Amino acid sequence: MPIYSYSRINTYDNCPMQYRFKYIDRIKPPAELKTIEAFMGNCIHRVLKEFYQQLIFQRIPSLEELLEMYQEEWKKNWTDDIVIMKMPLEPGHYRQTGEKALKSYYERYQPFSGSQTLSLEKALTFPVGPYSFKGYIDRLSIEEDNVYVIHDYKTSGSMPTFPEVEKDLQLAMYQISIHRHFPDASKVRSVWHYMLFNQAWSVELEESQLQNIENMIIQKVYTLESDTLFEPQPSALCHWCSYEGICPAKTHAIALEEEELPEEEQGFRLVNAYGKLCADYKKARGLLEGIKLEKEALEKQVIEYAKAHQYKVVQGKNAALHLADKISYKFPDSKDPARPFLEKLLEEQNLWKEASILHSARLNKMVKDPQLDLAIRQELMSYTSMDVKTSFKWIKNALNSEDTEEDESDSEATDS
Repeated sequence: MPIYSYSRINTYDNCPMQYRFKYIDRIKPPAELKTIEAFMGNCIHRVLKEFYQQLIFQRIPSLEELLEMYQEEWKKNWTDDIVIMKMPLEPGHYRQTGEKALKSYYERYQPFSGSQTLSLEKALTFPVGPYSFKGYIDRLSIEEDNVYVIHDYKTSGSMPTFPEVEKDLQLAMYQISIHRHFPDASKVRSVWHYMLFNQAWSVELEESQLQNIENMIIQKVYTLESDTLFEPQPSALCHWCSYEGICPAKTHAIALEEEELPEEEQGFRLVNAYGKLCADYKKARGLLEGIKLEKEALEKQVIEYAKAHQYKVVQGKNAALHLADKISYKFPDSKDPARPFLEKLLEEQNLWKEASILHSARLNKMVKDPQLDLAIRQELMSYTSMDVKTSFKWIKNALNSEDTEEDESDSEATDS
């Protein structure tokens, strides 16, 4: 059984195809993309590790020493294949940004006496339901009254809101791991340090929140392990993916770059033709919707006219309208307070079997529920056959944008 991690789950959430390449097929990336953002973040992490390592042995490096460590890390590890995605920024911009972040952090937390550091880059393995997880904590410290504090250093160029941090899966997983490993902890708190903004979010999740997140993690792993398709999920993150050159979501666009006349390539022409047809369909559907509204308005007027004159047939030039009333009964739906009483009556009179129907969507949801007993799931699955449907979705800017628009006009092609 594999050992999972936040990174592994997050990879699947971002793109199931990337997950398959990395963790199932174990394909070595054709080209490992080294971004300057990652390089700067690694330098900051290594410097803070060295800094707190010295603090453990009762030595507090000066600010000048801290910045000197950073400069040495930068020079020692810099290579010419590091990529800068955000032009026209230069390496110096990133080096200075990291330096400023460390300076602000030092000035904010000196004299560094608020807590005792217990470990640095601590690796912890812990269970979540039937699954095993591993996590790495940048720094773990302890305060008075056995309050354990998880510190994580973020070097992202964007800062989330507090509600977003509260829902952060990584943060919750780390708190779960500390509760598992340190039962003496009276409280467990996480502090997410956003280095580039000199800000920090401090979160202490309640037991009920942690339990909900555990259930969500179990659901995610079950979904992941049940996946047999691993569909790619094109987004702006494709630019940073090391598998871009072999991913079926990108290979056609890459192949077009090699074409002398890409506009004559078959796939290119098919998509353009399909796009025009979808635009025509959308326009026609708009006209049809307008006609439908006019039709419904006229039907209402005819009914009112016929009732006012007690007519059952209203005559026109070439045809007549025959109006006939039919009685149907509306029973309480699932949200109606009377629904339980109706169901009880049907059960008592042995009519439930005749009134109920099997609902395919509900059965699909049931067999995907990780809480369902495995033996029952396997028995239910023995009655199934796989139905694979191919849907179409427009992706703007040739797969280079996160903005996607569902093509509402197309029908789905089915492969059984």
